[in-house]
Amino acid sequence: MSEILQLSLFLLVLVVLTVIPVMFAARIVRARNTGFWSALAAVILLMVLSLLLERFVPQQGIALAIAVIVGSAIYAFTLGTTWLKGFMVAILSLVIVIGLIVVLTMVLAGIGLTVDLFSF
Repeated sequence: MSEILQLSLFLLVLVVLTVIPVMFAARIVRARNTGFWSALAAVILLMVLSLLLERFVPQQGIALAIAVIVGSAIYAFTLGTTWLKGFMVAILSLVIVIGLIVVLTMVLAGIGLTVDLFSF
């Protein structure tokens, strides 16, 4: 498989597993901004938050508490909803991602395909 095709496939899977679940979850809670770009902005901001917490907050419990509070606020801000609905978006998108991973794994196993995640 060519490197361009591998990179394209990786980016497609990355979008499917990160941005699209946020879009669906935002629609479920009836947020104002449920489009691709709003969801992408939320995912990027959450990645930045994760990197900052990893670097500057050594205690995992405190980092988790900050991530929940600030992450929900990020969802609320970018998706145009309340903090509580932002929290629900976080929970729902996680459930959707887990479901997608389970289904993808079952499909790949069903067709006898194995994926080496570290081949890139």
